[in-house]
Amino acid sequence: MKKYFIFILLCCFSTLYGQEVRPFEAKIYNSEYQMYIKMNLYDKDIIVSEDESIFGELPGYFWTKRDTRKWYMLEATLINDHQAEVSFVNDFGSEDFVAILTYDADGGYTLERQEGSKLKIVVNSKYVKIPKTVRFFKEN
Repeated sequence: MKKYFIFILLCCFSTLYGQEVRPFEAKIYNSEYQMYIKMNLYDKDIIVSEDESIFGELPGYFWTKRDTRKWYMLEATLINDHQAEVSFVNDFGSEDFVAILTYDADGGYTLERQEGSKLKIVVNSKYVKIPKTVRFFKEN
């Protein structure tokens, strides 16, 4: 009986150990600004919606609950296992920015704008500026 228990434990550990860690394949959320990012920086196969499928597959995009506009992730380059450089453009093509997205030790994410347009969203018909650095967490 003891041998079977040890065998089952070894099988469970080997299954967990063998799984590939892909922190940049996720849907993440910032509660303060109600912002979402959906991304897959490995396969770059995210389709925004059927209406906007003209863009085809992308590394990702982000949107907010309070604004109908979207920002498309046009390029994403993995710097290492915990950081990626991403470039976004708004759905009008009039603004863009480059940011570093970091997967933090606590399981959260930090998006830090490096260059380009300042990020703004519309809340109650007024523009709200988003800080240069924003924290995100995986949505459950």
